[in-house]
Amino acid sequence: MNNTSVYFWKKTKKNTHLFAVLLGLSIFLLLPQNVLSQHYYEVGALGGGMYYMGDVNPYMHLYKPQTAFGGVAKIVTNKHYSYRLSVMRGKVAGSDADFEDEYRKIRNHSFSVQLTELSLQTEFNFMPLLQKPHKDPWRNHATYVTSGVSFFIAPNPNGVSSRFAIPFGIGYKYVATKNINLAIEWLGHATFDDDLDQLQGTFGNEYAGKQRAFESSNDFFGTVAVALTYKLKTSNTQCPAYGTKKHKKK
Repeated sequence: MNNTSVYFWKKTKKNTHLFAVLLGLSIFLLLPQNVLSQHYYEVGALGGGMYYMGDVNPYMHLYKPQTAFGGVAKIVTNKHYSYRLSVMRGKVAGSDADFEDEYRKIRNHSFSVQLTELSLQTEFNFMPLLQKPHKDPWRNHATYVTSGVSFFIAPNPNGVSSRFAIPFGIGYKYVATKNINLAIEWLGHATFDDDLDQLQGTFGNEYAGKQRAFESSNDFFGTVAVALTYKLKTSNTQCPAYGTKKHKKK
């Protein structure tokens, strides 16, 4: 890897982390005043793929995607904001053999690691998302951005890598029925860890004297997932699954 590539890689990583932090701060600073006015709840499942970027794969998104799955619970406070707790389990992998430069051929490193993440995020819909389907199909969907904080665990030969990360991403939601919402999203996870690819520490004489990883360039992982959520009955006057509760006049 030449000096230009190394410089570009380090600069890209710093910009990615800065973008994640700024997006997260922006979403949380724009929280609505009626955050505790719970509108309704959703629970559901997530399924898709997980991939890695770091010292082995500096530039390529959707590199070696591995199966990922999980669950999500949401509090939807209004047509624009929702707050979610989710868990995702998947795998990230990489190999120097997938790249052509001499640096990687000499290092000849590969890895595969299971990863479990728990995240707390805010979602902001750019268009108001209705609770029930509308006769106008354009009002039954919304694009959104999301960010928050997460904690992940990834066992490796050096021990267990457990760190905080900043998830950030974009997605698309569709009100399928009065009970069901569908969504597809991409999430990037800016980590504060440089050991997902297992290039830190000493593995043995096989790697003695070889350059292993760039300092101050933390690893990154991404997920692409489809979500199916079910709207639960609440104590509010309007419920998607059970209709509108009318109060009798005294």
